Amino acid sequence: MRNKLDVLCIDGIIGVGKTTQVIIFRNLLKSLNIPHKIISFREVDGTEFTKDQLMSISKYLKNEPMGVVICDGSVATDIVDDVANNMHRDELWQKHKDNLQIYESLNSQFNFINVLLTPINLELCERRLLKKANMSGESQVLLENKQHLMVTVKGLRDFDNSVLTWNIKFNNIDLHGDESITDIHNQIIDIIKDKYQLYQ
Repeated sequence: MRNKLDVLCIDGIIGVGKTTQVIIFRNLLKSLNIPHKIISFREVDGTEFTKDQLMSISKYLKNEPMGVVICDGSVATDIVDDVANNMHRDELWQKHKDNLQIYESLNSQFNFINVLLTPINLELCERRLLKKANMSGESQVLLENKQHLMVTVKGLRDFDNSVLTWNIKFNNIDLHGDESITDIHNQIIDIIKDKYQLYQ
């Protein structure tokens, strides 16, 4: 029985630390000499970019069966963002149904772990964005429309086993603001170990 982790998706709003976790897992796989690929989902008006990225997961794992795909994002944030913008349910389904069906198929075909990082408040995100700006020497990205972001966070927290994702498991990690990067990494590792091995 195939028990190796195939795909790890880490999602959440801006500043929550998902890209940092993706980099940590990339470095871990690199240190273990495990083939890997990073795929980044970015918020776009349409859905074609997401569809192309989803299709590349299957293509990579068929060519590299011992590899692991690490995803910066998932289908969740774009969908919940549209919900937060009060998109009508029928319109939401029409926009995202193809990608949801592909995502569900991939989740049943491969060993997926979907992780949603959800902050209790936005101070954590603001601190991380400030720290990132200080380290890179770039201007800080300010959080805009905080009410919308908190609605998105709530939507992500409730995303598991929702009407649209009935057959897809999403693991939520609430962030209270006092967790270190290592703490969050270890929580994700525990979620993985509960079902799969990183390699076999």
